[in-house]
Amino acid sequence: MFSSLLALFAIAPLAQQAGEAAPAEAPESLPVRLLRELSSGSTPSHAALLEDLVDEDGPALDALFAVVESGHLPRCTGELEACPHPAPGDQRRLAVLLDGLPALLVPRLAGPLGDLPSCSERVVALRVLAHTGDADDLHLSLDLATRPPEPTDFEWHPREVVRAVTDTVEGLLERDPRTGLALERAFDAVADELRSPLALAVGSVPSPEGLEFLVGELGRHAALDVTLLSQVGRIAGRMPAAADNASRMRLRSYLDDADVNVRREACNILGRVGDDESVLQLIELLHDGADSVRRSAHWALTQIAQRQIRPDPAHWLGWYEEETRWWSERAPDLRADLRSGDPAPVASALKEMAGRRLFRRELAQEVEIALDHSEPQIVRMACDALMALHSSAAVPALLQALEHRDAGVRASARQALVGLTGLDLGDQPGAWRARFGLPG
Repeated sequence: MFSSLLALFAIAPLAQQAGEAAPAEAPESLPVRLLRELSSGSTPSHAALLEDLVDEDGPALDALFAVVESGHLPRCTGELEACPHPAPGDQRRLAVLLDGLPALLVPRLAGPLGDLPSCSERVVALRVLAHTGDADDLHLSLDLATRPPEPTDFEWHPREVVRAVTDTVEGLLERDPRTGLALERAFDAVADELRSPLALAVGSVPSPEGLEFLVGELGRHAALDVTLLSQVGRIAGRMPAAADNASRMRLRSYLDDADVNVRREACNILGRVGDDESVLQLIELLHDGADSVRRSAHWALTQIAQRQIRPDPAHWLGWYEEETRWWSERAPDLRADLRSGDPAPVASALKEMAGRRLFRRELAQEVEIALDHSEPQIVRMACDALMALHSSAAVPALLQALEHRDAGVRASARQALVGLTGLDLGDQPGAWRARFGLPG
């Protein structure tokens, strides 16, 4: 049974004599006061710091972590009297002080259910975990957000707690890739009111795993589908190639959903990822009875085609037939040019293929052939073409180009990887392979 956090954080009330004059000026904020204390050579105990943090409802904690990272408070004016800048030694002592908070908090909060922490105590604990926790702290974070409050806690603000746990999950996702798998395991068991904020947290930290998780939850909680789709769209907007073929197939099925909002969100996502295999369905949705769906379908088509064609199904069918005819009549000649090895025809074929908007997955497979060309300029053009075609399947081939002997090729390969994935993991292939689980 853990001891009461209220006892740990107990704050003596500030008594004020009747008729006593108000102070001439407001007291210093906790961050400023703490920085002055550190500069004088004094270091408060963890318990005393926690007591002050609870008294200030937690925001001061974010400011203190900002000092550790940048050396000054947020929105620093440069006036040292109002915003003291700690010396390097004081900055390190502050880091040690903050790093020690979880060791005091976690054992107490994770123990058997006893005296329930108050709203302020939970918010501070969640903010600490947001800055210092890892995937192993996810269960504790969700538990803090879902435990019922004490009947006597008249300061209980559920929205504040939900907002704090959302920020915590975002921090865990950014810092520890294992968090996604832990969240996937816990998602079904969390309270209904937490699922939507947690989906928002996943959408705020774009990753292929996050997109896969959100897509995998579609249909499992019907009331959540619109939120899940909107967060898939957030990720897709920053990393279009994150949606693999299986995810795109799943998303296409929602174009026929009975819910207008679901159809609209599905259109928006497929437009963001440039899903050329949904074109015919999107053209059909130009007839949809809901204006919002028609507008989203038209927007998606313009994103896929990279053309401004008015929202007339006949005009879009004409464009689709023209692209299909190009694929059957012109593409075979370009494939032959790519295999010829002659630099001029290869370069011309790469340029033309990169500008096509349908059959991009198939075209990307053909373009990969040029990555083995003997001329570095041709290989650079192939990297650029793969980025233009937005094919996630090209990532392994681009990793090979990242080891090319030519520095210009390596730079083009890295640029293409960043454009396809929305990530920048540097120029070392090992970091990319580890991130995507590819063999070395």
